[in-house]
Amino acid sequence: MTRDEVVQTLMKDPHARDAWHVLSDLLQQDGNPRGELLAIDLALEAQPGDEALTKRHKDYFDAHAAALLGDLLSQVVREGYGAAKWERGYVTELSYVGSPGLGHKRAVKWLVNAICTQPEALTFLRRVDFTLTDLDDPAPLACFKGLFELDLQNTAVKKLDWVEKFQSLRVVNVKGCQLEKGALSAARVEFPKIKFN
Repeated sequence: MTRDEVVQTLMKDPHARDAWHVLSDLLQQDGNPRGELLAIDLALEAQPGDEALTKRHKDYFDAHAAALLGDLLSQVVREGYGAAKWERGYVTELSYVGSPGLGHKRAVKWLVNAICTQPEALTFLRRVDFTLTDLDDPAPLACFKGLFELDLQNTAVKKLDWVEKFQSLRVVNVKGCQLEKGALSAARVEFPKIKFN
């Protein structure tokens, strides 16, 4: 199996443990540090709470964060501007949330551009939270084929025509957005499989 075939298998069935092992092997053969992280994560799943493996995971991640996330995203997470949830060597949830006390929406378009141009760490991204940011067009995020949930509360989103570009999207939170009149009701009719909040 090629790497792309394994990824497609995992997109369809993220619980296919054997496929995760194959992906780990393929990545390690390519010299990709994500392969070793994935192997450590799989070992931790088999031996939860193992202190030596937990330490190895932390040390390995700390040593390879820039290679695993890219320089920019690793800095965003390291400095506490954003948060990432990791599963099996990949980011499955990403948040970069503004603060109501700022008095303005947090700039996020630069981050969207960065993650869409270096998407390997986010191959299995399922959830994104950009609440209280200046995001007005989430369409570029459609490059993440497994993206299931978008939290866009109080963003600059005004239209929902971008939703059609997403393959796996099932939850969209646009509470507090200044949507164009009728946009939400039209989207609910056009995309009945998606829950709009």
